[in-house]
Amino acid sequence: MTAANTTALVFLLVLVVTMCFIQFIDGKEVQFCMPPQATFFKHTVSISFEQKAFNHKRTITKNQYDVKTSKQRIDKVVNGKIVESEISLQNPRNNDTIIFTLDNNGGCRCINDGPSDSSVFIQCETLPILEKGIIGGMNGLKIGFNHSDLFPTWTEDDYYWVVPSKQAGYWWFVTHVGYSVDDKNNVETVSTTFYDQIESCDMNDFFIPKYCPRESECPNVRNNAKK
Repeated sequence: MTAANTTALVFLLVLVVTMCFIQFIDGKEVQFCMPPQATFFKHTVSISFEQKAFNHKRTITKNQYDVKTSKQRIDKVVNGKIVESEISLQNPRNNDTIIFTLDNNGGCRCINDGPSDSSVFIQCETLPILEKGIIGGMNGLKIGFNHSDLFPTWTEDDYYWVVPSKQAGYWWFVTHVGYSVDDKNNVETVSTTFYDQIESCDMNDFFIPKYCPRESECPNVRNNAKK
């Protein structure tokens, strides 16, 4: 490597570091997406204390999606068994997102959520970078918001920790934390752990049973809301 090339490389590295530093400082929103095809689990614990009432909720979901075919599935898991499934598909003729909900009693209902760019809505988050950190020996980023300084009588934090996936340019979500205290001292916290992430999914899991309504029979929730 020549001296000129070395100087250019050093300049490039300095520029990259400087731009990263500026990005952290100015709070610019950045899109973070998981791989184009993925399966992962989410364990969410929600706790709230509102109007002197304490509430606690725990949910586990298995999540799958394929961006290329615009398909997504979310299974609600209780005691290791799937009790409800939500499958989102995109109609290629008009880009409408059709959402089918299947229960474990053989029931099936659906809605038409109207046109969208994709039926996969669990892949990406667009948020500013808050700080760097090490997660499981990997370089991680904390992304989200801290509104504590904006509202003197209201505290609200909402952030994720993410780490790079094997596919360049994509990320895995590791944790998500939401916390708020309003001006009446009502408290709400949400903590989610993401785990068992793999860069594939079972395409058979997007099959809609024959006993489900036809897409044309699914009510359009956006049209109904306008009435």
